[in-house]
Amino acid sequence: MPSPLLTVARWEFFRYFKWKGEIFTLILILVLSGLSFGGKELISKFSSSKPIEIAVIDDLGVTLPEAGTSRFTWTRSNEADRATLMQRLADKDLGGILSIKDSTKSAITVFEKASWQDELQSSLNQLLLDKRLESAEISSADYYLLNQPVALEIQIHEQGNLPSSESEKLFVIIVLALMLLGVFMSFSYIFISVTSEKQMRVTEQVISAISPQTWIDGKLLGLTAMSLKSIITTAITAVLGIIVFAKLTNSPNYFAGFEGSIITFGLIGSFALAGLLFWNCFMVAIAAMVEDPNTSTKTPLMLLPVLAVSVAFFAISEPNNIVVQILSFLPITSMGVMPVRMVMGTVDMWQVIVSLLLLIVAVAWTRKFASKIFRLSMLMYGKEPQWREVWKWIRQS
Repeated sequence: MPSPLLTVARWEFFRYFKWKGEIFTLILILVLSGLSFGGKELISKFSSSKPIEIAVIDDLGVTLPEAGTSRFTWTRSNEADRATLMQRLADKDLGGILSIKDSTKSAITVFEKASWQDELQSSLNQLLLDKRLESAEISSADYYLLNQPVALEIQIHEQGNLPSSESEKLFVIIVLALMLLGVFMSFSYIFISVTSEKQMRVTEQVISAISPQTWIDGKLLGLTAMSLKSIITTAITAVLGIIVFAKLTNSPNYFAGFEGSIITFGLIGSFALAGLLFWNCFMVAIAAMVEDPNTSTKTPLMLLPVLAVSVAFFAISEPNNIVVQILSFLPITSMGVMPVRMVMGTVDMWQVIVSLLLLIVAVAWTRKFASKIFRLSMLMYGKEPQWREVWKWIRQS
């Protein structure tokens, strides 16, 4: 016979987890990811590659590109042929009629709006730039040199820290986004679970069957597992979406250059799990104090975990800043900040271990006082506990 703790955890998990719904959601997200990441590129792959003829009525005397050097075929014409050109345009035998008045002004007549017209704009800009340079007696090579930025080569000391790669930044952003997702999911699951049970007055029946500690531990395990499930599902979807995007666009591997190890992944996962448990204890305690979700002043406090994880985004640019180092040891922010330091900077292993141990101790302590607040608050009907009462419970725990 399963223990009451596992019974509560299993019930809380499967209260929201439905296999058919999860499979349908995963398939839908994959389809939407494929369309979002590669829709435009997929359309362009199947778009017509037939050269587009542009009739040019030129009063400036620009040098037209040779055939085959671009998507467009440039044909010089004159104003007397406009009627014939307009008929060809109506027959869709001509892409457009381009009139060049001077080096700063031009107009094109087309049959309909199309995506190639943006590409034409770039080609036209280059044509007119060449003409301006020719009029100013400046060669293209001189113009190129004039527009070259100053080259500054940054050399890192042999004992210094190498700069973070773009793949490392992308990895960190994905990790923090997944942590935020886990916090948001925990917020919704815990708030619905606790407040609904309190309002339905089922507390006495549950407490008569199991201890408050077993009840809250089961909730924490079940709802944290559900949040982790959401994180894992989203992570798989994001990776598959990135792969689809890379395949459709022939892009390089976005994680090339990222030198992650099993130990690194394991430590980041440990911080994520311990951080979720820490903040879930906090959210269970706050949700238990809420009498009416629509009018309670304590509900906004459940958004504090979001703020704590969001702080880690500021650590990406300066992972070794003294403020960032301090935040990486504080249990309320170490969940996100320490993984950023591990990937983006250089951290001694003892710092990582100390930070993780502090977070684990904080989880144990938070669980203890959360259980006290949960037990007393769930039995209070008609009013919310005052902060002085909550502080008294914490000191007694």
